[in-house]
Amino acid sequence: MDALTLFKVRELEIAVRIWNPQAPRTIVAWHGLARHGGDFEDLARQLGPEWRILAPDTPGRGLSSWSLYPAHDYLYAHYMTIAEALLDHFELERVDWVGTSMGGLLGMLLAANATTAGRIERLVLNDVGPELDASGLATLGAYFAVPHRFTRFSELEAELREHYAAFGIDDDSAWRQLALNSARRLPDGSWTHHYDPRIGEQFIHDTPATCGRSGNHCAAR
Repeated sequence: MDALTLFKVRELEIAVRIWNPQAPRTIVAWHGLARHGGDFEDLARQLGPEWRILAPDTPGRGLSSWSLYPAHDYLYAHYMTIAEALLDHFELERVDWVGTSMGGLLGMLLAANATTAGRIERLVLNDVGPELDASGLATLGAYFAVPHRFTRFSELEAELREHYAAFGIDDDSAWRQLALNSARRLPDGSWTHHYDPRIGEQFIHDTPATCGRSGNHCAAR
């Protein structure tokens, strides 16, 4: 990243990774459930200096605060509040939005909400669509409900290669970079993922409902 901005929403500090901060055009890029804004490094470099990329870390991920109250903060409704606060902080009336998985669902919610619909100029979705597969959600919920701990860094990388095999990564250096961006060392010297393990509680408190086929409505419950 080229710059980092921090701002607060309630008691949580939100980190926003920025590439090409002086560029004339802006994209908000929002990551998936267990990722962070650093995933958009390559996208930023490919788009080039004409585009400013704002890639926030959702609370519980990356450089943003972990919540003491996951049942209140790890919810789509709160992520929408954070998204609005981000747009206000950067004084963006309308913006292009790129969303991966959870970030795509958040973009759809914003685009379908009467209060925020006018602020989304274009919406690009990756790894998500207007209809959600119940079995896929169940698989995600089961995976994130269990804390992951690895004795060696290489074990964490191997697990990431298996879990994200469908991403189409075919370069060893890219896998290594993904592991470096995903790892957090524990006090006993073992390794785990960078995110707050309680983000999995979102599947208990807040599961996104299936959107209408027409794309005209999408709600979270």
